[in-house]
Amino acid sequence: MTYYNNDYISEIKDTIERVVIHSSTSRSKNLIIRLDFTYPEGINYPDDNNAFTKFLNSFIKNCTRKGLTPYYVWVREQSMNSIAGKHHFHLVLFLDGNIIQNPHKIYQKATELWGMTVGHSAAGLVHLCSHHLETQYINTAIQIRRNSPDFEQTLNEANKWIQYLSKSYSKEGYPHKVKRYGASQVPAIQQNAALTGPTITTGMCF
Repeated sequence: MTYYNNDYISEIKDTIERVVIHSSTSRSKNLIIRLDFTYPEGINYPDDNNAFTKFLNSFIKNCTRKGLTPYYVWVREQSMNSIAGKHHFHLVLFLDGNIIQNPHKIYQKATELWGMTVGHSAAGLVHLCSHHLETQYINTAIQIRRNSPDFEQTLNEANKWIQYLSKSYSKEGYPHKVKRYGASQVPAIQQNAALTGPTITTGMCF
């Protein structure tokens, strides 16, 4: 059952929180990246998730082959006022920060695979989003270190940033039987591990 709480959807919020906690406590370093995906202008695509699902399967396999142990959360958005087929997707990746510290090669691979999926140049169709966490040396990824003194603070700030995906706005008007979000399967949260939030914040993407 879906519950709406003011600005966010609780089932998506809870899913995000589970993935944030599990990915950040199951390894010593966790690199978090957010990517947004749109379709080329002037081309009509089916109003389903098939293209994105095909892309995601290929992308996650690629990350797995590189030993990055990926976890993910994605949402589909399309407001009731949107033209049919103009939906878009937000994807947050959680990767092994012991192996990767910079998001740009991942961004390049995502752009390449999205272009192959939609059969069109993906230049300008994949956006690497930035954040405003002052503790991070790079503003297009969040590095969470489990043994760092600011671990809990960074974990909570990251959760608040990612919770933009749980906002209720633009998640209406879905075609029948089309999913609006998905995520890696992770264990349930222990009662004492809940995070603060959400605070809906956009960062630098849409």
